[in-house]
Amino acid sequence: MEVLNDIACFVSERWNEIWPVFLAIFFGAWSALQFQKSWEKSKQITYELRSGKRAQFALMSQHQVLISLNKQYLSEWRDDSDRHLKLHPLTASLEFQKVDIDSLLYILDTNDPDLLNEVMVAQQSFQTAMGVLEKRNKYHTDFQQRAAKIGDAALDKATVAILGDMTNHLYTTYEDALRLNKEAAKKLEIYLKDYVSLKKSIHRKFSKRKTLRYEEK
Repeated sequence: MEVLNDIACFVSERWNEIWPVFLAIFFGAWSALQFQKSWEKSKQITYELRSGKRAQFALMSQHQVLISLNKQYLSEWRDDSDRHLKLHPLTASLEFQKVDIDSLLYILDTNDPDLLNEVMVAQQSFQTAMGVLEKRNKYHTDFQQRAAKIGDAALDKATVAILGDMTNHLYTTYEDALRLNKEAAKKLEIYLKDYVSLKKSIHRKFSKRKTLRYEEK
């Protein structure tokens, strides 16, 4: 008890000297906590922005493939009634990037959660078109090999019907893929612009602090 009394007397006598120290410690700890929260938030935003930009790049890559496919392959025979025969197998290799859907899961917690589904559907539609193209290439190549052996007999009704269905399906899936790609890319562009604004606001907030300067790169 004597020790407690001594401490109480000491504090009472020196209160005017001690309370500013306690206050400084409290506000210092509070400021450090708020700073840490803001710093962690800025790191999260930076990660999410980079993930969004990678997704945007992948969609652009897929878009370029679709444009090249149309310009160099599909457009010439689009309105031709015999396009199923004149559209020969595509021999060029098509390179493209894929969207990392898992890296965009944070979008589900934003004001536009449907954006993630639209990006995913756009990529699936693109992959469907590429799959149809690959199957048609293989079937047409097999047909050409049969024709080289047995001549016109290779072009029976069943073959003509299958080539016709595959060709029609290719044009349809191409159009769907291009449309969905444009829609998803546009919405993602708007979304990223909003995120850039948020990142810049955090950059300005950190730049005002003298203890640590957060520079946007």
